[in-house]
Amino acid sequence: MKKLSILFLLISQFSFAQSSFVTETIKGIEFKEDTVKSVFDWLAHNIKYDVKKMKQIENGTFGKKLSEFRNKKEQGRYLLETVIKRKKGVCEDYALLFDELVGALGYESYVVTGYTKTAEGKLNRKIGHAWNAIKVNGTWQLYDATWGAGYVEDGRKFVKSYGKEWCDMPATEFAKTHMPFDPVWQLAANPMTYSDFENNTEAAKSATSYDYESLITAYLSKSEKEKMKEEVSRSKSLGKGIRLIESWRKNTTKNANLYDLHSQPELMDETFKKYNNSVDLFNDYIKAKNKNFKGRKWTPDYAKQNLKKAEGQISDAIATFKSVSVEDKKATRSIAKMLRDADKLLKAVGEELDFLEKM
Repeated sequence: MKKLSILFLLISQFSFAQSSFVTETIKGIEFKEDTVKSVFDWLAHNIKYDVKKMKQIENGTFGKKLSEFRNKKEQGRYLLETVIKRKKGVCEDYALLFDELVGALGYESYVVTGYTKTAEGKLNRKIGHAWNAIKVNGTWQLYDATWGAGYVEDGRKFVKSYGKEWCDMPATEFAKTHMPFDPVWQLAANPMTYSDFENNTEAAKSATSYDYESLITAYLSKSEKEKMKEEVSRSKSLGKGIRLIESWRKNTTKNANLYDLHSQPELMDETFKKYNNSVDLFNDYIKAKNKNFKGRKWTPDYAKQNLKKAEGQISDAIATFKSVSVEDKKATRSIAKMLRDADKLLKAVGEELDFLEKM
């Protein structure tokens, strides 16, 4: 009998318990009257932009490092602790750390992903961008600590240049250079389409009308799976855009369709471990049977004990596989095959138990 394995994907948003790194970082921030601005200022002045990492992301090599982690919690922990230790990071690192710091201080926050263009209207088509929406005094406000820290010159050198304008910038101004994949984070009643943004035109009068405050409140109360589906649905309402948008939609849809798998990695890991152990037990039994159970070890009672253990583990695995709901076609086929293999093994174990009873 063969053992089973499956590939788990990682979700872009992270959520994990407050760490000692975050607590110590907060202690080092000089808080003034505006708490959120104090955090923004600390990030802008203390975190340098990591040009080397940016290049790795552009050529696809940085993803190899992240693939070493089993789930999004471990990946997020690595990103957070690395940026705090090294005092360097890219936009995602700035945004994740900003989100974690203000969250620890009691603010509602969200890491927004999208893409950008320069003030002159030149699109960044290579990689996306991340920034923050933070609810302050009951109102959602926009912050980009990465751009507040400085800029990259000629694609090679980070130039430190504090930009306080990226702290609580009005949404109408922010929209001139930042386009979120999910239009609700434009914080606009009349959101621009991707075409509007890319062609430097104002939102058309016929565009979808949003009560974004109510939409965000409802959105944040939903499950992660529902959130991802809703994001993609709103994105599609804005029409087509550059390749980054299509890539984001594809990845988000896949993550939503596979959510039941990679949202509970510990359970799935334990299920595969048990199932594969049952395969080992059965294969060992068959080897012993083929040798006519020679030796003291393979007594009928010992054989029954191992097969009963395998039977229980297989039954548990089947129950877990059946409880998983996925909408990804490839994953559905994989799980169906797993169930067929598990059912065959369970039947084989049962037949061998019957054989032992007749000995």
